[in-house]
Amino acid sequence: MIIKFEKDPMTPLYFPFTRLPAGHLKALSGWFSKIALYASTSQAALHDEEAALLKIHVPLPEDEEHFDNLYKSCREWGRVHGQGDLSFFKTVLSEGSSGSSESSAAQIRNAVRQYSRPEQDSSKSKDLLLHARLFLQLARDFDGQAEEISRGMGRVAAMEAKMLRGLMGTMDASKKSSNGLGLSSPADSDPGAHMPAERLAAWSCLLQHDPNEHGLFITVSRAVLDLILEAGPEFVQIATLFSDPQAGPAPDSSWDSRPMVSATILGLAQAPFGSAREQVPVPSSLQEASIYMDLYKISGLKPRSFFQRFLGPYSPAAPSACGPSSIVDTLIGFISIR
Repeated sequence: MIIKFEKDPMTPLYFPFTRLPAGHLKALSGWFSKIALYASTSQAALHDEEAALLKIHVPLPEDEEHFDNLYKSCREWGRVHGQGDLSFFKTVLSEGSSGSSESSAAQIRNAVRQYSRPEQDSSKSKDLLLHARLFLQLARDFDGQAEEISRGMGRVAAMEAKMLRGLMGTMDASKKSSNGLGLSSPADSDPGAHMPAERLAAWSCLLQHDPNEHGLFITVSRAVLDLILEAGPEFVQIATLFSDPQAGPAPDSSWDSRPMVSATILGLAQAPFGSAREQVPVPSSLQEASIYMDLYKISGLKPRSFFQRFLGPYSPAAPSACGPSSIVDTLIGFISIR
């Protein structure tokens, strides 16, 4: 594998998702000029505001027409069988699922198995890679639907609060308010609460095939962070960064605070640390919400090596060698928006 390096080593890679909620995207634009994000296919459509901030990586852009057909078949199977979550995907591809060879689930399962050429030794590896890509693509759809539902519930809550204020004549009718980012306060429910281990396994499979090196990995999921810390007891929390409009020069139309944020994170990552974590204010160009990032570090363990701990059933699909790397520590940022 030929390793490529990002121009900014602190350009974060968002994980283990292939979709970044609009509210989080807007908030993080105050800290980062670019955020890397994986996609299962190069056909992933982006809105203008997403295209300006997101840097899409497609680690496995192979046989996309065939992938697209299988993806549509999985979606149709879920629609016909009334399955609205990701658990149906495990049913479709399960070795032990019931049904005749004529059933739609069996047809999809057989198509996945036949994706690779049987005469090649890498057939099992290709099956697993396809499985990981399909799961993450379906997870993207699931997350998009959940985001729409959350936004709708937020609008209903806002209307109820407005009506109560009118009836009661007080501004304290509701303690729940919007922070201007499409997120309620506190931030929306955990996007990784549903099947976090499966998400991490599939995402880690793609990471092993990504030729790009990433120095910072960020997530907004508490469930995912819990799995990360459980699998990495060596992690030490080195700092908590928080947005502070007073940090740095007074912002104006010509001043971009984001390079200062990247420099601060890089400095913290490279500095020796003790047992006490630092509270570090950093500037933000957005005033709508307060951003916090708990920064965790494992010294001397490369990111690819760490995330191999999550591969599970995808282990046979990982490359035997990842090539040289200049990034020797694993740096995880847990983002919360309040």
